[in-house]
Amino acid sequence: MKEISKKQLVNQILESQRDVNEMADYNPGREDKNPWDETPEERRERGLDPNYFQRKSKVTSLHFNRPPADQPEKEKTAPDMFVYDDPRPGNEGKKIVVVQKPGIEMITEEQLEKENPRFHAWCQTIGGLLFLEVNKRIKHDPLEITKASPSKAAMGYRAQLGLTFPEKEPSREETPRTRILKYLLNPNIRDLAADINPHLEEAGLPPIEVPERLFKSQKENIDNYSTIENDNVSWETQNTYFYNTVENYIDNAKEKYRNREETNPPRLTHLVRQYNPGRNWSPTRKTQKINYGYTPKLGLEKSGYSEHDYDVEINSVFSVRGTVTQVGEENRSAFKWTLEYKTYYGKKLREESGIRGGLVEDKFFKSEAVTQPLRSLTGGGKAIDANLQIRQALAEAMADIKAQIEALDAKDELRSRFAGVGRTEAQRELNESINVDEIVTKIISELKQ
Repeated sequence: MKEISKKQLVNQILESQRDVNEMADYNPGREDKNPWDETPEERRERGLDPNYFQRKSKVTSLHFNRPPADQPEKEKTAPDMFVYDDPRPGNEGKKIVVVQKPGIEMITEEQLEKENPRFHAWCQTIGGLLFLEVNKRIKHDPLEITKASPSKAAMGYRAQLGLTFPEKEPSREETPRTRILKYLLNPNIRDLAADINPHLEEAGLPPIEVPERLFKSQKENIDNYSTIENDNVSWETQNTYFYNTVENYIDNAKEKYRNREETNPPRLTHLVRQYNPGRNWSPTRKTQKINYGYTPKLGLEKSGYSEHDYDVEINSVFSVRGTVTQVGEENRSAFKWTLEYKTYYGKKLREESGIRGGLVEDKFFKSEAVTQPLRSLTGGGKAIDANLQIRQALAEAMADIKAQIEALDAKDELRSRFAGVGRTEAQRELNESINVDEIVTKIISELKQ
């Protein structure tokens, strides 16, 4: 019998428990059809509540083609529709079905009635039917009816549908951390990402991944152990491009340089254990990728590793720091913002298990802004989001780092990246007889043609 250590045995037990927990989510006996696919009589014959859908849920999502209950996380798609309690006067107790219509050619109600008459009849039975025109289908409640402070996008969707939901009282008082994230950091970071991401991708750098709404619901790419307080803000996000081989990396840079479609695009993800407290692992191990067969929060496979290997990695880190400082001869209190955007780069040989020497810092952009002396840190509110000077200083720092990043020449960045690959010791070890400078010169000449 093969002997194993106590640690290995404990790990095997933990993995088996995880398997059981994952399998427990699937119950073959639960409802497996959409509510319009059966009549009340047919449901009763199957031992189901004929009006099972009339639940107390404030919002329910549905698909036209209901996915299986055990569908893997990575295969899940955005719902086709959401069902709400109808808020319009005189429609108390009724439901309203909001169908998402993405794309250029929008389906009409007449087409839907012709193609899916049972669904259309069901909508008329329970209440009504509305269409929400979106660029792409949204995974979570687009109207945000359960939130006390819906986003601008949600309010826009409500206006588009002509719906006015009653205001929801906050379930509890918002903490300074929530207010700083919700009203100060999140909107500014979203706006920055929207402006610079196209340029970063054009230069072959990982874009800043931003959630659709609040960072509160984001479980990856960011430091969930960061400090968000009135006198100390420390927030960070990191995103990573992985390439299967050095050849894929070079070809990708050449295709982007020529404005051609990428045949081997990189994988955009993050280092899954980057922010774990007390980590004792190397961030450049070969099994550092993400897969979607495991935890529901991060969507990772067991142990957070993948069976695949990548040879080239580009990692970007964007951080926001805010601290109380002193200014002037009287050393009066002020607030200082420091923003940094860094990129790291690493590559290895196919047979190596990790990048020798670790990742090398590549690009570095830094921006700072300081307020005038402050009478009050929170500006009369409960958090620094209410202080106009602090808000303006953050906007100033954001504008500065945006300008620095946009000044980066995308073509020069791509040239330096695939040219730099040829000059590494790893390439020389593969074949010392190769004249690397000649290869680099040849590649650049090809691109200029």
